[in-house]
Amino acid sequence: MNWASLPIMGLTIALLSGAGAPGIAADLTLYEGQTIVTGERAETRIPALRDCLLQVFVKLSGDISLASEPRAVRLSEQAPSYMVSYRYRDRMEGIPHHDEQGSRDRPYDLTVAFDPVKVDAALASLGSSAWIDRPPLVALITIRTEAGSFFLAADDRHGIDQKDALFAAAAQFGMSLHLPTRTDLTRMKHIAPDGQGAGSDQIAPRSGTGDPENRVAGHRTPAGRYPAAAVFLSGTLDWDAEALGWRAAWHLEAPGVMDSRWAISGVTFDNAFRNAIGGAAARLAKIDRQTPNSLPHH
Repeated sequence: MNWASLPIMGLTIALLSGAGAPGIAADLTLYEGQTIVTGERAETRIPALRDCLLQVFVKLSGDISLASEPRAVRLSEQAPSYMVSYRYRDRMEGIPHHDEQGSRDRPYDLTVAFDPVKVDAALASLGSSAWIDRPPLVALITIRTEAGSFFLAADDRHGIDQKDALFAAAAQFGMSLHLPTRTDLTRMKHIAPDGQGAGSDQIAPRSGTGDPENRVAGHRTPAGRYPAAAVFLSGTLDWDAEALGWRAAWHLEAPGVMDSRWAISGVTFDNAFRNAIGGAAARLAKIDRQTPNSLPHH
């Protein structure tokens, strides 16, 4: 891909979209939902199953409206009958228990796997289906704060928290994700709005170190290797000191997408990234169903 020739400004996410197809998705993680619970016990796990199943309806179909669709919400009440397994991850792993604290009070990531056949049947009853052939995202992101501006790069120390949030949002919506390296950004001749280049030493470093590889749907691929076709989502992420939140504006460049611009404000960067990737996935899945093979495939 010739990045320098692409009309990119601010924040750009390159999304590759694949056509939907009937049948069970090969990637079984699309049938998994995740949420945070307190302790490892039924009284917190069972209520969380509903949220996890709604997540799966959205992730598998690409239709964010299913999260609040009344029929989908009613189906989510049957979540225990859809479940095939669950697992916990201690979010405080490595941190000793306090004297007054047992495992009941510790936060855990609860991941629930649901029966693909039952989930697909539920989606069909909702007039939807699995969106199966979904290529990776290549994200080029500019963050603008009072301290300065920078692009998120896979091998840069800046934006550690934002990168974690971005990858979490991609996982939530079942979209694999790549980030460019600093070399990629240099080749693209990207300069931040205030004149600083990506990885500028003028920006205060965050704690931790950059990850030289990209996390893609739970796997790792060498940084700098990207798909040949791309659909772009452009925008900016700006810190609003008065509102104590982020403003984000997005523009999806994809064949056939009419409502290609949307925005959100006064939110955390976690929610800004969910709005970006969830909105893009919904638009791409919709146009892919309406006009099969109209989007680039990987």
